[in-house]
Amino acid sequence: MTKQPKPLQLADLLDTDGWPDAATELRRLHALVSACEPFLKEDETPAQRIERERRDTEAMCRLYARERALNAELLEALQSLIDMDVAYKRGPKVEDAVEAARAAISKATGEKA
Repeated sequence: MTKQPKPLQLADLLDTDGWPDAATELRRLHALVSACEPFLKEDETPAQRIERERRDTEAMCRLYARERALNAELLEALQSLIDMDVAYKRGPKVEDAVEAARAAISKATGEKA
């Protein structure tokens, strides 16, 4: 037979000593913490896990915002190529299109073309 965790042993003692409400609450709290165990690193508390999740979520939101901004810049660049095509009526010169694309990528990524 496997040994019960300490909180459940204490809950049994509380029941035996006439404290059924305390025993029930201890069992409830133990169940809440136990439900978190698959998500915890070694020696990590549920509160620490929540904090780690919050940091990870904030980092992902920053990356998502950066990618959305990059996407908007690239869409703007594509629209400028379309506008250039309309202005030339037969399509832009290849050199102009390449230069416009380089400028758009440079602007979107912050790197020199």
